[in-house]
Amino acid sequence: MTLPIRVGIGGWVYPPWRGVFYPTGLAQARELGYASRQVTAIEINGTFYGAQRPASFRRWYSETPEDFVFSVKGSRYATHRHDLAAAAPSIERFFGSGVLELREKLGPIPEALDHWAERFHGLVAQGGRDCFVYFINGAKIRAPAAAQALLRRLSAE
Repeated sequence: MTLPIRVGIGGWVYPPWRGVFYPTGLAQARELGYASRQVTAIEINGTFYGAQRPASFRRWYSETPEDFVFSVKGSRYATHRHDLAAAAPSIERFFGSGVLELREKLGPIPEALDHWAERFHGLVAQGGRDCFVYFINGAKIRAPAAAQALLRRLSAE
């Protein structure tokens, strides 16, 4: 059984990537479409800072290839609490914002976590599970190139 290794970047709107990762003159509105064809996954960071609109999730879905996957960063109102039990309303708002409009392109949430929990012991015994690798670091200008280099290396194996 081959399990996918998704390699990508954190976000896609980063002005210093223009002319370096993104071709010179590429319209900002086309950056996601371009980036999604260079890596196999992207983490949506904006959801951490505030709710997105269902129309945004639908647009992102339509702009990306069929086999592409998004990870969606949880809302800071749900993830940065001293009492995680009190996060339920924030989690409900997060899922109500339209994140499920990503359909099969939605990565490690929501049913995937249940699926992983069921398979956990079997996966460990088999030596694998789905894996998402994102290049997000202080040298963000080099993140796309690093992700692409890892993809090339993985495809050569």
